[in-house]
Amino acid sequence: MEAVNKLEANTKFYKQLFEFIEDALIIFSVEDNRILDVNNSAAALLGYTKDELKCLKFYDIIYKNDIVDDLIKISVKKRVYKNYETTYLNKYGQVIYVDVHLRPIEFDGHNAILVFSKDITNRKKQEEALKKNEAIFRAVVEDQTEMITRWLPDGTLTYVNKVFCSFFNKTTDELIGETFIIDMPVSDMNFFYNNVLAKLSYENPVVIFEHETSIKNEKRWLKWIERAIFDENKNIIEYQSVGRDITKQKLAENALRESEKKYRKLIESTNVITWEFDVDTKSFHYVSPQAERILGYNIEQWYEPSFWYNHIHSDDRERVMAVSNENFINQQDHEAEYRMVAADGSIKWFKDMTSVMKEGNTPAKLYGILIDITETKKTEQKLYDTQLRLSMLLNNLSNVVFYETGGGREFITENIYGMTGYSADEFVRDKQLFNKLMNNEDNERIYKSLTEWHQAGENGILTNEFRVTHKDGSIIWLEDHIFIITPEIGPKYMSGVMIDITERKKTEQRIKDSLEEKEILIKEIHHRVKNNLQIVSSLLKLQAGYVKDPDALEMLLESQNRVKSMALVHQKLYQSKDLSKIDFNEYVHQLLYHLLHVFKIGPHKVKMFICVEKMRIGIDTAIPCGLILNELVSNSFKHAFPGDRSGTVEIKICSNVNGSYKLTVKDDGVGFPHDVNFRKTTSLGLQLVMTLTEQLDGSIELKNGCGSEFNIVFAKMDYKERV
Repeated sequence: MEAVNKLEANTKFYKQLFEFIEDALIIFSVEDNRILDVNNSAAALLGYTKDELKCLKFYDIIYKNDIVDDLIKISVKKRVYKNYETTYLNKYGQVIYVDVHLRPIEFDGHNAILVFSKDITNRKKQEEALKKNEAIFRAVVEDQTEMITRWLPDGTLTYVNKVFCSFFNKTTDELIGETFIIDMPVSDMNFFYNNVLAKLSYENPVVIFEHETSIKNEKRWLKWIERAIFDENKNIIEYQSVGRDITKQKLAENALRESEKKYRKLIESTNVITWEFDVDTKSFHYVSPQAERILGYNIEQWYEPSFWYNHIHSDDRERVMAVSNENFINQQDHEAEYRMVAADGSIKWFKDMTSVMKEGNTPAKLYGILIDITETKKTEQKLYDTQLRLSMLLNNLSNVVFYETGGGREFITENIYGMTGYSADEFVRDKQLFNKLMNNEDNERIYKSLTEWHQAGENGILTNEFRVTHKDGSIIWLEDHIFIITPEIGPKYMSGVMIDITERKKTEQRIKDSLEEKEILIKEIHHRVKNNLQIVSSLLKLQAGYVKDPDALEMLLESQNRVKSMALVHQKLYQSKDLSKIDFNEYVHQLLYHLLHVFKIGPHKVKMFICVEKMRIGIDTAIPCGLILNELVSNSFKHAFPGDRSGTVEIKICSNVNGSYKLTVKDDGVGFPHDVNFRKTTSLGLQLVMTLTEQLDGSIELKNGCGSEFNIVFAKMDYKERV
């Protein structure tokens, strides 16, 4: 965007130069003599508004135009400046004498003539008056801002004004009577004779020219109007020169040209496409080169009719065309964001900034820039997805508050109000509010814990419990989990999750105070454990959104599934009437439904066959058995059916006569690799299976034929009372 802003500033600068030049500037078409543009000086000179002048032809303002056609033809043919004096007729019928020179140019696709017009009406009147009174002539001339001199054909100066003397740093006495041509450098002298004096004649008494020279080793640009003065026999008897130092103007013009080249090159190296669109032909007539790099189509394809329309994304096409047509009809500049289909089939997002160029009151051309904002849109989508996940998490956990602090970030979720009685704005405005509300004993302990954590490198998650005073005067317990986030851009900051554990604390207190409430408290504990495990699972899921490494991401998701399998056991326990055992058949079905959802496995990919005997088992058996089932089924989902391959997964759990249990996980996929010993594999999942089998005092076997089949036999583990 910086390059675009500089280009716009550059264009504005050109326009300002055009508007602020003292001479009246008029641009008209060679084909039909229609006036295309004027500056403020021209409007002031002729008494019209700029819009009124654009409705006229150049001939309309010429008082006597008998020589204009010939001059224009000569100017266009030779592609050189053409100078003459003529008269304009202003809006009020007054005749204005002007000194004019013409220059052929290209303007908005037209062959045009740029007319520099200098009002010489006063000079004409003065010339008449000067014939009668030389004193008045000298007074008027001396007040001019241009350099004025008169000299004889041999170069002898007969008159110089003050500006002339000042420019050459000499007095009038030092100049009058001297021959200036003698002091002229040879190169300047040759130019002067060949390009100025040689062109002066009775028919062409005036020559306007610009010339670069050196004065005191300094390069200067001068603009001169040379006029020959004739006697009654049409012989030149004297010359008059009127000059202006245009060095600053020339330097500005050169700087503008260089700046234009530089910024055009800069823009063409960015992901910004500049374009111009012709309304009559309904096609592009200019598209910058980087369009081919960004979208993959060669530039010639862009010039084909309806190219732009056909390559707008079908979902955006109707909306974009409606916006474009409405603003075109209203002749308004406009912006739009939409997608285009690249040559390789990929989708690119663009911000299109369009300007409407008018000829008279009719739109004639559209021009603008297409900025590639694909990466910005991807980032916005990722941010939206993350915010959505976080919002869903917080909305479903009313007793959990999320916050950020440090690094220029101060944020806390609105549900802090329901937790503490104070609004989020109050906490943001007063960063010490938590310290003020915290119990004095806890405050000292928390400060020490934070200091030690910072000094140790701020690794991992710092967890603390503390008491704060609610706005209504009651005491609440909060569990705080703090961790450091280091973004790719910007300073690091602290983020955290605070959980209202007041009820848990009360529950824990009731357990200590009354054994009669044991059953209720155990249920509450299982419920809280399940909730905490669910929070851990949610945090792992949220953290996975910031992880870009595929291996690390897979490890986080596997850990999340393991936590989910344990949380499900606690959920079943607090939902069960018998707090020591769960319905294992129901548990297995819910666990497998969770895995199907996580791995996004549909019935067209894998068919499930589940046969679980009705049984109730304790937590010491259910958790390891659930983890084993999680690992083996996950392994089948990930590896048994690569590509488009589909198949079946079968789970059986039954009791044996001797009181043991048999767990079978079988699939008809590609099978377990023959060159890998599953008992000594480096896979964390299979290592966990082996460890948990030993914990269950069980045995494990693998049948590797048409797919893989794991059979695990284990004994039911009874709950052992702990002291």
